[in-house]
Amino acid sequence: MGGTLCKNSMEATDNIEVALIKAVRLKGARHKQKIKHINTLLLKFPQMIEKIEKLKVYFENADKSNSGTISPDEFLACCDETICVKLSKDTRSKLFDMSDFNHDKEIDFQEFVVVCALVYLLEENNKGSTIDAFADIYDTVIDAFLYFDKNNSGYLDKEEVMEGFSEGATPSAKVNKGLVGFSARRFEELDWDKNGQVSFREFLFALEKWLGMEDELNTPRVVPEGIAEEGDDEDALHTPQQSSNYFAQTRPTEDGEGEEEK
Repeated sequence: MGGTLCKNSMEATDNIEVALIKAVRLKGARHKQKIKHINTLLLKFPQMIEKIEKLKVYFENADKSNSGTISPDEFLACCDETICVKLSKDTRSKLFDMSDFNHDKEIDFQEFVVVCALVYLLEENNKGSTIDAFADIYDTVIDAFLYFDKNNSGYLDKEEVMEGFSEGATPSAKVNKGLVGFSARRFEELDWDKNGQVSFREFLFALEKWLGMEDELNTPRVVPEGIAEEGDDEDALHTPQQSSNYFAQTRPTEDGEGEEEK
C-alpha cells in the first residue's frame, strides 16, 4: 500500500513537471524573446530585484508564526486568502514540496519566490490574482531560461549554459580557461540536485543568488553544497544595490582573459 502511494505521488509530481515545461514554452511563445545576450539579462537585474522585493509583504503576511519560514498550512492559507489561487489543494501542496529545496517541510523567502513562480505558470487565468502583478518579473525569468534552453527541451544541460555565457564571444575567448571555468561554476550553481540538467525551478532558485536575494530577509539560508566557490565575492550578494556586482566582479572580460579572482 505504501509503495503504491509513493508511486502515485511520484507520478503526480512528474505530471506537474511536464505541465510546468509546457507552461514555460507557452508563456515564452506569447512574448517576443528579448534576451539575446547574457549582458541583456544582467541589465535587467535591478528591475528584477525591485519586483521580487515586493513579494516580501506576502511572505511576511503568510508567516503567521513569525518563524521566518512558511509551513505547508500557512502556504495553503496564503493561496486562499492573499494571492487568490484557483489551483487544487493537492497541486498547491505538490508545488510547495517541489520548492522546498532542503526538504525541511518549510519554505524560506528564496523558496517562496520559486513556488509563486510555479503557481504563476500553472494558474491558467492569472487575472485578478495577486500573482498577476508579478507577471513581468516571472516572464523575464522565463525569457532568461529560454535564452539558455537552445534545444527547447525544458531543461538546461551544461553545454547550453556554457554556450549561453559565451554567446557573442570570439572563438579564442570561448575556449579561454577563464570563461570556461566561470561558465562551469555557474552551471554547478544551477544544477541543485546534481543530475546534469537544470529545471526551471532550479534556474530561478540559483538566479536569486545571482540577484543577491537570498540574504535579504535574514531567514535561514538554503545554500547548495559547493555553491560558495572560492573567488566568488559574497559581499557583493548582500544588498540589491550591489547584487549586479556578483557577475561584474567574477565574470571574465569580453575577450575571455582572466579568471575569477582568487
